[in-house]
Amino acid sequence: MSSPQSTRFSCAHTPCVALGTILAACLIAACGTPGGAGGFFDPDATPNSDGVTTAGDSTPTDSTVPDVAGDEAKAPDNGAADIAELKDAATGQDETTSADAASVDPACSKSLACSLYGRCTMVNGKCTATSDADCQKTPACAYAKCGACTAKDGVCVAPGYPNCPCCQIAGLCTPKGGACIAGSDTDCKESSAYSSGGGTATNGICLPGSTQECHYTALCKETGECTFKDGACVVGVDADCVPTKKCKEAGYCSAVGGNCVAAKNADCQALCASQGKCVASAGKCIAVSNKDCLASAACKQSGLCTAVAGSCIATGATDCKISADCDIHGLCTLGDDGKCMAGSAADCETSTYCKSIGECTADGGVCVAASDSDCAQSKGCTAVNGGKCTAKDGKCVIGKDADCQKLSACAQVGLCAAKDGKCIVGSDADCANSTLCAVQSKCVLINGACAIGDCKTAPSCPTYGYCTLSAGKCVVGSDEDCLQSTQCATEGYCAMKLNPQKVAYCAAGSTADCEKGSNCKSYGACVFVNGNCTIGSDSGCKQSDACATYGSCSFLDGTCKAGSDADCLQSSNCATQGKCKLVNGACVK
Repeated sequence: MSSPQSTRFSCAHTPCVALGTILAACLIAACGTPGGAGGFFDPDATPNSDGVTTAGDSTPTDSTVPDVAGDEAKAPDNGAADIAELKDAATGQDETTSADAASVDPACSKSLACSLYGRCTMVNGKCTATSDADCQKTPACAYAKCGACTAKDGVCVAPGYPNCPCCQIAGLCTPKGGACIAGSDTDCKESSAYSSGGGTATNGICLPGSTQECHYTALCKETGECTFKDGACVVGVDADCVPTKKCKEAGYCSAVGGNCVAAKNADCQALCASQGKCVASAGKCIAVSNKDCLASAACKQSGLCTAVAGSCIATGATDCKISADCDIHGLCTLGDDGKCMAGSAADCETSTYCKSIGECTADGGVCVAASDSDCAQSKGCTAVNGGKCTAKDGKCVIGKDADCQKLSACAQVGLCAAKDGKCIVGSDADCANSTLCAVQSKCVLINGACAIGDCKTAPSCPTYGYCTLSAGKCVVGSDEDCLQSTQCATEGYCAMKLNPQKVAYCAAGSTADCEKGSNCKSYGACVFVNGNCTIGSDSGCKQSDACATYGSCSFLDGTCKAGSDADCLQSSNCATQGKCKLVNGACVK
């Protein structure tokens, strides 16, 4: 079913707007008029020989429609009890035999009871719904979740009937005759139908019942039918037309005879500026003077500068050549239809689009990319993020691997293969040759991108111990990862630890770890204290290179310093440079 807010029906010139509700009910609201003494069409009445039903003394024609919400209809009133009543009537034997109890009879199959209610099979003298297929052909089944689409006990019913699953959606809250209908204005106003204009229960459906409710409908916004009159939303005043799209685009801003039209020149202001159509005539905006056309955007953009038969057209080559469409699109030659076109290769080759996107060949009145050579010199091919070097269907596109391999994205992130007009990573080789591989060790194609295949080859493994692949990332996975890192060799960070966020990292875990680090030998940081490798005492200083070289053999103020002449005398600097005497904490000559 098409969009409920924009579907219109009519019967005897009475409009009906389907507001997301059952189509049958909408038709009822539009066309269901009382007829004769018998009232509305009765789906439960006995069919006559002409294939229509008889209710009381009246015989409605096919132009009448059942009123599922009216008291005159003989359809069951609600719930399982009503269906059971129909079932009893349908299965009673009366004077028929079981062999002919159910039969195909034109009196049913060609009746309104069949076309509107799916009751297409004669059973014991009554038209009865016997198959889902018959129900699904009816307008009452049109509304997907609430429609009466299932044959049950002789009638078509909605899913879960007598429960009404679309009460909140469309206001169809009252079970009646196998379908859920809008039984009151409250049903409508407490549902989503109200926000679309359906605030009044009308013959079982939520429809607009006031000008305020008409203003909520899509047709008000689209065609200006915003005023409630004689049971329908109609175009009533100019204010209904002004907010519509057609007012802005076509000048239909005045209400005349129930329609929005261009009734005065002021309605045409927008079209005057854009198309030179400045005069209202016979309900439309038209162009009547060259002056209006010359001042319009259509003249400047497309060369439509002369008024002919109500429109602005191009009448000479000059009109086309001074237009923006000539400069940009190559539409520089006057065509037979009064519009500018691409008439030669020269028209296209001087255009902006030839230089930018390769549309350099005239074909069928427009400029197109007819060959790879058209594309090759365009910015779309040669730009850093271009690659559109292959002509296809008149456009330059990324069509070959060679197109991608010219781009920096190939060298940087491995986007070197063409597929569906885009550059993608096509193989491990694309990754292996990329910057991602060299810098981040993302050398393997995984799920369409270059990713890390072996963390042990990544730079972060020997430096920080990130040697284990987990969830596509290199992480510290064990003490072994830390032991082989340069952090272990220099600082004693040889054990795996977890931070408060449970992320693993390498750190010193014991004095033994500290003693593995070169900082122990170089600076005496050999003792594990509070998670760090520190000097800790004179003994740490005395075994360091700083003691042997500079005489920094005493632990003072948290670090190794020369503490006496004896420290200086044992240093290599004393023997080689004569720095054997302690002055102000340093060994000097």
